[in-house]
Amino acid sequence: MFHSKLHERLAAYEFVLCSSSPRRYELLQQVGITPRVEKSAFKEDLDKSLYEGDPYRYVSDTSFEKCQEVYSRLRRRNCDTSNREANNDGHCKPLLLLSADTVITAKGEIFEKPGSYASNVAMLKTLRDHEEQGTKIEVVSGCTILKEDPSTSTGNVQVRRFLSTTEIHLVKGLTDETIEEYCTSGEGQSVAGGFKIQGSGCLLFDSISGDYYNCVGLPLSLVYRELGALV
Repeated sequence: MFHSKLHERLAAYEFVLCSSSPRRYELLQQVGITPRVEKSAFKEDLDKSLYEGDPYRYVSDTSFEKCQEVYSRLRRRNCDTSNREANNDGHCKPLLLLSADTVITAKGEIFEKPGSYASNVAMLKTLRDHEEQGTKIEVVSGCTILKEDPSTSTGNVQVRRFLSTTEIHLVKGLTDETIEEYCTSGEGQSVAGGFKIQGSGCLLFDSISGDYYNCVGLPLSLVYRELGALV
């Protein structure tokens, strides 16, 4: 099992992943980090009209709001319950929270979860048409790390917000039939952009430029470095 000085420093915190995504959890485990999972109740309903042409700010703000919701909720919980970790002296461990949000973007448009077969087909055809017209398609993840001051009674926090972008390239000549066959599987309906690159969705792509793990849902190497810089 991989172990580093960062792992030792993380042990001083109650490290919380503000997401129920199994992919993000598994990626962190891949580098020896096992977070507690606390799904954010933030509805992810920011008004996209306020972010026209700026999907980067949209995804960053969504990640931040998800983190803030979980932090506010955990701050209200008492260490005497089983809902918070305590140090040997019985005091709460300071909180360290990580949240992320991932979207696909092209021409400033935001592509989130299609939710149905018909929407999935339409979304992938739109992305294909964008690329055929020379438009860049990007996977964008906004991440937020919130670190509570070790003196938790003060409520002081440090926050780092950062982005990761990966350009993706669909197979040239991608046909309607191939898109429809993929969408029949249902695999892409619950994920941003309507595909899982780590699943059968890999058949739709020729190459990527950037962090592969960002396409899966978490820019793992960048997150690891940012955690190291903060703690």
